Amino acid sequence: MRFRHRTGLATGYSTRGRGDVVALLHPVGTDKTFWEPVIALLENRYRLIAIDFRGHGDSDVPTQGFSLNDLANDVAELLSTVGGGGRAVVVGCSMGGMVAQELAVAHPDLLRALVLTNTAHTLPEQGRAMMRQRAEAARQGMPELVEMTLDRWFSAPFRETDPNVVEQIRQKLLSDDPIVHSWSWEAISLLHTETGLKALSMPVLVATGGADVSTPPAIAEAIAAAIQGAICRIAPGAGHMFPIEQPGLLAGWIDDFVSLLEA
Repeated sequence: MRFRHRTGLATGYSTRGRGDVVALLHPVGTDKTFWEPVIALLENRYRLIAIDFRGHGDSDVPTQGFSLNDLANDVAELLSTVGGGGRAVVVGCSMGGMVAQELAVAHPDLLRALVLTNTAHTLPEQGRAMMRQRAEAARQGMPELVEMTLDRWFSAPFRETDPNVVEQIRQKLLSDDPIVHSWSWEAISLLHTETGLKALSMPVLVATGGADVSTPPAIAEAIAAAIQGAICRIAPGAGHMFPIEQPGLLAGWIDDFVSLLEA
């Protein structure tokens, strides 16, 4: 399905299940299908809306770069229209978690709760420079980035035991538009939601993998510390692609978290 925005751009999305709305936001370079393993475990309890960012999946490619806030505004407009009129639990992984933070800060009325996995809320200057370097490398073509990306994303044991899954992600990255990928890293290089998070009053769950080298436990703990009442959980052995490596564990955490909202 596709949703047409006031900007004229269309966003691809899928919806499965019935019940309270849970919106799912994917990492850079992937798309809504990233969430399939988690959706399969939760669709009997929730209405799950998986959303493609600009230039990803079935969404239109814009004519210029975009910010994380632009992506958050796209999600806000879509949820306001097709989200059933109720507030959603928004789940974001990696870049999706950054967009989810922007959404929560700018449009808190649309969110019932927030789940942030394998993500960050700010970057040191060295980290911002690294994101800009990735943006420049992407302009040279996706093969420049793919292998180092997979090394960061997946834990070593998972790469050995589930090579077919890793290969699927490799092929997805190789098929990405390098310019959109570059714009995404430029947007990430400007990440800074730390101040806005301190004002949030909604329930928040922060999670990451114990083996995540991109957003290790210390970063998840720092995000949780910035948000009053936030819960922090660490998945032992999981890498940056925690929702793919251990979907059952994450689905269980999401289900338990949403159940607490209903209590």
